[in-house]
Amino acid sequence: GAGPIGLGVVALARLAGASLIIAFDKIPERLQIAKIMGADYVYNTNELGAAGVRPHDIVMEHTRGRGAEMQIEAAGAANATIPEMENSLAVNGNIVYLGRAAIHAPILLNSLVSGGNAIVGSRGHAGYGIYDNIIKLLASGRLQVKDMITTVTNFDNVLEALEQSVKRTDGKIMVRM
Repeated sequence: GAGPIGLGVVALARLAGASLIIAFDKIPERLQIAKIMGADYVYNTNELGAAGVRPHDIVMEHTRGRGAEMQIEAAGAANATIPEMENSLAVNGNIVYLGRAAIHAPILLNSLVSGGNAIVGSRGHAGYGIYDNIIKLLASGRLQVKDMITTVTNFDNVLEALEQSVKRTDGKIMVRM
């Protein structure tokens, strides 16, 4: 997913030196932002589905059959994304689950064992010095996130900003206090 969390993942992956970043979402505006943030390729999952193409096919094509070493679930749709990820995960690959949804996701556990793979849950606000490190990266200018901020509004307009957020076409909406 290329919402605010997924866009942050794209920016951090680019900063960390990822050699290939592929973003998937169903919202064209967010895919455009992902491209600006550093994704090498962006794909609309609705368009792929209409063409009979699965996201794992795209990942395998771009990785020449090796699969992705790191996959991040930021859509909150694990029941749809995890099976695609497990089918395109490299040997010794990792899936990091950032999305949140109270749903079950099917997974073939044997593929985890056979590939030496792992699924890890992560929350950025869980501590462990994450905030300090992100603030340092932002302050140094190395982590650039201004392009993900698509709307800035005053606190007086916060209700309108909330209504706008439901459309899910923005990257990040900022409210000035």
